[in-house]
Amino acid sequence: MALRVRHLAQPAAHSLARKSRFSGNSAVSVRRADALYLSHIESASIDLIVTDPPWGFWDGDVYAGANSISSLYTKMLEEFYRVLSGRGRAIVLTGAKKEFEEAVSQSKGFVHCTQAKGYRTDILVNGKKSAIFCLMR
Repeated sequence: MALRVRHLAQPAAHSLARKSRFSGNSAVSVRRADALYLSHIESASIDLIVTDPPWGFWDGDVYAGANSISSLYTKMLEEFYRVLSGRGRAIVLTGAKKEFEEAVSQSKGFVHCTQAKGYRTDILVNGKKSAIFCLMR
C-alpha cells in the first residue's frame, strides 16, 4: 500500500519545508492547491484528508452568498467526496460548526456520516469552541 500525502493549502514556506522533509520518498506527493478545485487529483485516489478550513479568518459580513463559508464547505465537500477512495476519510477541524454541519447534512456523499459514532468531537482551540468532524466515504 502506497502512502500519498497531498498538502492542499498552506503558505509557501510550509510547502517548502514539507517538500524537503519528504524529498526522496516517491510515495509522498506534496502540492499546494485550492481545496475547491482538485482537478489535478484523480477521482477515488486519496485515502485520508486532514484539514482546518478556511485557513484563516472568515468575516461573515464580507463573505456572503457564493462567497459564504457555507458555500465554501459545500464546494469543498463535493471535491473531497470525488477524490476520496472507497474507504477514504476526511478529518475536518473547524470553529464554524453550525455551517459545516449544514453543509454535511446537505451533502449527497457525506450525509450518512451525521449518524455515525465519532462524527463530531467538540474541542477548544486557543479558547475557541471548535469541533473535529470525521467523514467517511
